[in-house]
Amino acid sequence: MITVSLDPFNPGQVFACCGLFELSERLSEGGRGWFYQQGKNWRFSLETPLSLADVITFLKGSRVEPIGERDPKVDALKDEERKKVLNERKCPVILRTPSCEITLSWWWNPILTDDSKWAAGAFKGWGGQVSHVKLLKEFMDKIPDPSSLPEPERIFEETCLVNTSFGFDSRGCWTPRDLGYSPDEVYGKEKIRVSPVVEVLAFIALQTFKPRRKENAVEYYLWRWPLPVVPARFALPGVIRADSVGFRAEVVVRGSRGTYKCFKEARII
Repeated sequence: MITVSLDPFNPGQVFACCGLFELSERLSEGGRGWFYQQGKNWRFSLETPLSLADVITFLKGSRVEPIGERDPKVDALKDEERKKVLNERKCPVILRTPSCEITLSWWWNPILTDDSKWAAGAFKGWGGQVSHVKLLKEFMDKIPDPSSLPEPERIFEETCLVNTSFGFDSRGCWTPRDLGYSPDEVYGKEKIRVSPVVEVLAFIALQTFKPRRKENAVEYYLWRWPLPVVPARFALPGVIRADSVGFRAEVVVRGSRGTYKCFKEARII
């Protein structure tokens, strides 16, 4: 059994629970997951023979690799499109271990044409010169070993200062107007505080778990029935209602071209 505490108003923590579910299913099929309340506190549980340490050890032991030019998905592309796909700031990513590999490409749709191939809407929060490959490696190195924590189920509360993020953890969503000061004046180069495990697990979750998009916001639902992973993917956007509680989180856009995005704290709907 795996149980983690979460803040349901933080979209990144909810998506991270889904990423934890996805990884545990890779390691031991047939598990069930659900959210539940104890007083004012929310938790996510996975019915599985694995421990949290098993899943985190698997994750930290994975190699992060950009997709290779010999990959079948790339091999069929024309030269100009091949260059875009192999660009380290856009390319699909592979998490590789000796026993398996996981391809992450939710921001790329090869069926579409031109720039719409890369239209990830509210979910793709990085841009400019930021390499998601390097950012994944950086965050994975910073994920703490659960056995070193006094309360492993509170792993989402383990945060650190970073220069940039994927924008999933709402604790890193700020503007000087929100705070009353500019974080770079206080922290210097490392100016936002997020949880590396939340950012990485949320990044993994979006490959198969899709929140519902609503203009400049997303909606997600915390299901309270024990569900296998496939119906759980439909429960998150509210397609399946399993004693669910819904939340809506706005997306903040920063940068002159609207390149950088992050999720604000959600509200109940």
